[in-house]
Amino acid sequence: MVTDILTQILILLSVSMLLGVVLDKFKIPEVVAYIVSGVIVGAGVLRIILPSPTISDIESISLFFIILSIGVEANTEYIYGNLRRSIIFTISGFVIPMILGLIILNMITPFGVISSFVVSLSVSVPSISIISVLLMRYNLLKVNGGRLILSAVVLTDILAFIMLSATTENMYRVIESLGFVVLFFFAIAVFDILIRRRAIGIIKWIEEKEESTNMEYLLFSIVIIAGLLVSIIFEAIGITYVLGSFFAGILIHEASVGEKYHRMLVNTLKRINDSFFIPLFFSIAGLSVVFPHLDLFIIFLPALIVIIASGTALNYLMSKRFIKSITPLTTMSVLGGRGAVGVIIAAIAYDTGIITSTEYSLAILGTVLISLIITPLISLAVSGNKNAGTSSQSDT
Repeated sequence: MVTDILTQILILLSVSMLLGVVLDKFKIPEVVAYIVSGVIVGAGVLRIILPSPTISDIESISLFFIILSIGVEANTEYIYGNLRRSIIFTISGFVIPMILGLIILNMITPFGVISSFVVSLSVSVPSISIISVLLMRYNLLKVNGGRLILSAVVLTDILAFIMLSATTENMYRVIESLGFVVLFFFAIAVFDILIRRRAIGIIKWIEEKEESTNMEYLLFSIVIIAGLLVSIIFEAIGITYVLGSFFAGILIHEASVGEKYHRMLVNTLKRINDSFFIPLFFSIAGLSVVFPHLDLFIIFLPALIVIIASGTALNYLMSKRFIKSITPLTTMSVLGGRGAVGVIIAAIAYDTGIITSTEYSLAILGTVLISLIITPLISLAVSGNKNAGTSSQSDT
């Protein structure tokens, strides 16, 4: 049994890494390559590896580390400092396209309201992992516009997971869960303020213990334990553990552990995720994908077009209004990044029986197509930034 699991992991990692290297030459996101590798070896093509409870457990562990890492890399100052404009971008670039997609899917497909909602939600939500990589790769976090984009995506992804939890609970439970998240968000804000006020003392204590303690090991263990604890609390109240691991991660920043150890934590989690958990999770996500009938995809296409058109247009217009440090085309192309969060939402919904394998496949396909269509524009957009010399401007 153990040998079978190890063999399956070996196949998934080998194929996903190989395909990632090949498709990277064509500027195709690695996440897309990993999903495609899962489709190839999974139920969609070769059927070498099929979904199973064990595979599902491995997927959950991988997801925990991916989201924890995203939380550690995110900065609470980005979220709280840009909250008002982040809400505007969340409504215009996510909520409105998702609602439009839901209306069209519910009108022209046989999915039903809940399934249409989940599919539209999966396809509409931007991915914090891909967008974070794009922002860092093109040095956009150095300007206010890039930090606003990250803040908006963090808020959007949190809202998306809350919406997902609403599909399995009654309205009372949804309101209760939403109230808990707001309360928890407030508690984290207060806790974060206290940490920052005592940052000098905390960092000094860490420095004093460096010689007598393996501080890297200790901090890494504390981060994982904290992530697991908060995730368990979230699961216990009926909210996905994904939000718990993210909330635990965002408390780990330079003010709480110092620049040296924060960089160490980010780099360690990044290496583990990039080399193991990310390719493993997304290749597993591709295992259940089966190609939908052409007629069903054609029915799905109008909703996909509306989501793409409305989302990109509104992101462009809102960027023109609220962001001066980067071009609207840059904002539009970065916020077109789809992948991790959409796939995660679709995978959770499929695992809990909310959507069928066909609906899951359409959600994954739509997510991949949007990322392939929109994100390549960033190369042209960033070039426009440099030519226009706008990166030094401050946002209003």
